[in-house]
Amino acid sequence: MIYVLTHRATARLSYTLEVVFRYLLGVKYQLVLKMPEKAEAQDIVINYTGKKVPNTFFIPCSGFLDLTELAPFPIEMELGEVPLFFTLKNPQKDFSYDLFAAVFYLITEYEKQLAPRYDRHGRYDEGAYMMHIQKWHRKPLIHLYCEALWDAIKADLPENYRAKKPFEYTLTFDIDHPWKYVYKSPWVTLGGIGKRLLKRQWADVKEQLKALWTGKDPFDQMELIREKCPPDKTFLFFLIDRKGPEDTRYTYRHPRMRKLAKRMFQQGFQVGIHPSYTSYLDPSRIRHEIDQLANIIGEPITHSRQHYLRYRMPETFQSLISAGITDDYSLGLYSDIGFRTFIACPYPWFDLARNQQTALMLHPTIVMDRTLQRYLALEPEVALQEVEKMVAEVKAVNGHFTLLLHNDSLSESGEWRGWREKILKIIETISS
Repeated sequence: MIYVLTHRATARLSYTLEVVFRYLLGVKYQLVLKMPEKAEAQDIVINYTGKKVPNTFFIPCSGFLDLTELAPFPIEMELGEVPLFFTLKNPQKDFSYDLFAAVFYLITEYEKQLAPRYDRHGRYDEGAYMMHIQKWHRKPLIHLYCEALWDAIKADLPENYRAKKPFEYTLTFDIDHPWKYVYKSPWVTLGGIGKRLLKRQWADVKEQLKALWTGKDPFDQMELIREKCPPDKTFLFFLIDRKGPEDTRYTYRHPRMRKLAKRMFQQGFQVGIHPSYTSYLDPSRIRHEIDQLANIIGEPITHSRQHYLRYRMPETFQSLISAGITDDYSLGLYSDIGFRTFIACPYPWFDLARNQQTALMLHPTIVMDRTLQRYLALEPEVALQEVEKMVAEVKAVNGHFTLLLHNDSLSESGEWRGWREKILKIIETISS
């Protein structure tokens, strides 16, 4: 047993210990306010009181986890290959930094909630925060912190003391536009042809006319997804409502959309909701769309990912919880690849506004296809190499790799010409 001795058992500390010891290290632990009376030889006591206690492993306590509300807090840092937060200037401890405070600060996106800055889509602006400017998100820092702690305390412990978790992966597809050309109204179809003619997009006009003639749409890649992606490892997030130009034309009212979602569910794929563009600040909209998708497949919807990765803390996650969502996949970088909250495994969301751990599980996304193609402007071969590096990072810490794709990135159409082979190779790299 690992005992964590503290002067005060706060909600923040209890939550952090759950993440560190249960979700990452896989060891039994107990939070205590006094030294255990019947400690066994293999028991370890981590001293987090801020005072010296004999026969304990000392981690400095900064006081950050004593806070009960969102408030500024001074943070000393040590910059190196692995940046450290909440460090001591003259450490004479077993650890030179408050590891627990650092973990909590990173996984709750404390900096973003304390000083929110948004991009043109209302997302937290990744280019405005030092964490991302310095590209610290390219490393799973929390895993590295926890492994350093484990290396320091394991000493003579037996191998089976820790239940190591294997590398896992999840493939996810956001089904924003299941079809590019077909099954639209005559006016929308004619308007699309007219726009492409005016822009002299001859290849696209030819592609559209071919799709309308044959019924074979380039975005319809469901057969390929069925062939290459194990259903039990694959989530399909359906965008089913339209409140603006950023949303789909194939809403829950469209017979073809309803048939597609139900068929994929019946074939064993896991189906979740992709709440529409404006829903992230609209609880009633989120609930409505969840209810409509549940009605289509005949089962409750418990998994979600916000469209455009738009979310606001705490409002969006509170709305998801109220609507019955148990697992959300919206945590992901849009401007780069890597670890948005510096962790590569699912973990429970902590509501800073209410100062409590919730039952909502967050599943960090490590790589998104549009990031590779649009934001980073990589060639397909280079994109594959970058993803392979990221997979290696996750495998090195036995993490969980979640990949975000769109059905159209397999289409060999428009901006995705030349990408299909590499996207399939990425899937193979992750799942092998």
